[in-house]
Formats: sequence, structure tokens, C-alpha cells
Amino acid sequence: MNKRLLSWIRYKSNMGFAKTNIPKLTRKNIDYLGHLPEDYPLIVVSFFATNPGSLAKLEVQWEKRDPAHQRFLGRSEEETTLVTSKDLGGSINLIDPQRLDFGFLAEIESPVATGMYYHPQKECLFVGSNKWIQKIVGGKIIATLGNTLFNDLHTLSRNLEGNLLATSTGVDGLLEVSFDNTERLIWSWLATEHGYDLKPNGEKRVIDRQANYQEVGTSTPEHTTHVNSSLNYRTDKILATLFHQGTLIEIDKQNGSSRILLEGLKSPHHARQRKEGFLVSDTRNNRVLLLDHSFAIKKAFENDYNWIQDCLELENGHYLIGDSNNSRIVRVDENGHQTEVLEIERGTRKISSFLSLTKREAWKVFYE
Repeated sequence: MNKRLLSWIRYKSNMGFAKTNIPKLTRKNIDYLGHLPEDYPLIVVSFFATNPGSLAKLEVQWEKRDPAHQRFLGRSEEETTLVTSKDLGGSINLIDPQRLDFGFLAEIESPVATGMYYHPQKECLFVGSNKWIQKIVGGKIIATLGNTLFNDLHTLSRNLEGNLLATSTGVDGLLEVSFDNTERLIWSWLATEHGYDLKPNGEKRVIDRQANYQEVGTSTPEHTTHVNSSLNYRTDKILATLFHQGTLIEIDKQNGSSRILLEGLKSPHHARQRKEGFLVSDTRNNRVLLLDHSFAIKKAFENDYNWIQDCLELENGHYLIGDSNNSRIVRVDENGHQTEVLEIERGTRKISSFLSLTKREAWKVFYE
């Protein structure tokens, strides 16, 4: 096992990963991982940008946005052509949430890495990649999966029917597809067909279901909702976060109707379940909201955060926060008090999402 790991390290070193400031795997890290129990919880972090040059250009574009998100929501169509997904890089990285001082334990390059789902039966990781999904096993991408409605993919999850639920932000849609054939559309919800058909500038948007959106570029101001997360939390009910509207909504799968569960958010991301209810990253309000099972706010984690991209409850009841603009991953206790921080070199990468895996599952993804 250690020989395979050492070969993997040499391979990655030859690819020049030191340029991204990733600590090299040491004998200490190898021994540490090797002695962990098979069910020990680790975390995979996806980064949608790892190219410092392109990221610097993005930062300049983002600075032009109206801070209150009242006039200009996101990069313009022209700006997206200046920094494309091909320029951004992207990776998934392994960390131990209880030992953030170890830094990144492993890395796999994955273009514009966003939402992730690990399929325990197939023993592989599905990773969003703009207009595609990458299938990763054993430290490498083994397949690239598509669908004509994939565009600016954000979150991936498994719904209650056992299918893949993808948040296709570029078409303001939620797509249920087969893990074995993502081209087969099982169910879909397009915001433009259910009351959300106006862009922020008031223009009407129509999604042509016969078009191939993998060949179409879209930008945030062109989206009517910029829906960016979805969760099938009970039979025929899906939670979704609407970035432009600042709301958490519930969608009825049977008829496509929706109702607002929480409003007054600013650019929200990642609605997630937790042991005592739910949580949502209230991104530009720089806080995490803990909700009960009725979606009432029970607690808010607030600190010197700047653009909370994601938050995940850990098995011990603590939480991991992706503090994106501060270039750090923060662990907090159940009261929101910071207990440990993983600092990331500024200007080198941008956080997209978290995923919890056991040590055995992580080994399948990164090494075997």
C-alpha cells in the first residue's frame, strides 16, 4: 500500500503541483492515513478555480459588482468570455476535519470542480464540471458525462429514488438523471417554466429544451434565479436556494409548484440537512443559519467571514465553514466558536463545496 502511495506522490510531484502550494505528502501523512479506521470521517473539498492568473482576473471582475446586489448581479456575458472555465483549473482535495493542521492530504485535478456525490455501490466520485460531470476513481478521471441541459453545474446529490439530482444553474434548472446514463432525463424543473421567467434586468428568459446548452455560454445576470443547490429531503419535496431572490424554497415534484420557506437571504448557497434540521449558507450576509425541522432559524454562526460558500455539519456536531474570500476553511463548535482554521494561500484557489467520506471511500477515490 505504501509503495503505491509513494509512486503516486512522485507522479504528482513531476506534474508540478508545488506551484499550487499544496504540501507534499510526507511519510507522516501516509502513516497517519494508513492507521485511521476504515470508517473514519474525512472531507473532500472541491475548488472551482486553482489558476492564480485567471483567479486574479476574476477578482477584478467581481469587485465591479454592486455590493448590495441591487443593480449588477454577477459577471457580465462579456466578462465570462475573458475568463472561461478552461482557464480556471480546478481540483478536489482531501482533508481531515479534526486535523486541519495537516493541510491537504491529497489532490486530484478536476476541471472547475463544484458539487460532488460519492456513490457507495459504484465506489466512485461524481464531480460537477461546468457543463459536464467527471467520474473519478483511483486518483483519475475515468469518464466524462453529459446532458444537453447541463450548464454551470453546481450541486450533485442522490435523490430518494436513487437517481442523480443535479443543479444546473445555467438553465435555472434541477435535473434528475440516471447515474448509468446522464443523458437520460428522468425529471426536471426549470424555473422559467414555473413563475421565475424574468432576468434581473426585467427581460424574459425562455429555455429551449431542444437546444444543447453544453454549447451555450451563460452568465449570472442572464439567469432568472441562479438556483445553486437542491436537496430531495422528503418524498416529492425538494429544497432549493435561489441566489437572485435570496430565498430558500420548497419545490413539489408532482406539479412543479414552489413555496418560500425562508427569505431575506443574500446570495444563498448549499441547503443541507443536519441532525436537528437544516442549514443554509447565507453567503453575502456572511453567516450560516441553522434551521429546525420546520425551517425556523434557531442559531446563526457569524464572525469575520467574507462570502461563506458552504457549510457542513461534522459527525461530532461541529461544523466546517468554507470562508471563501478569506481563503480559509474554519471548524467551529456547536455554538459557532472557532476551534481550528486551515489557511489557504490567497489568490491560489476558490472553494466550491464539501463532501464527507469515510477513510475507505476516500482511499477508493484518491488512491486505488
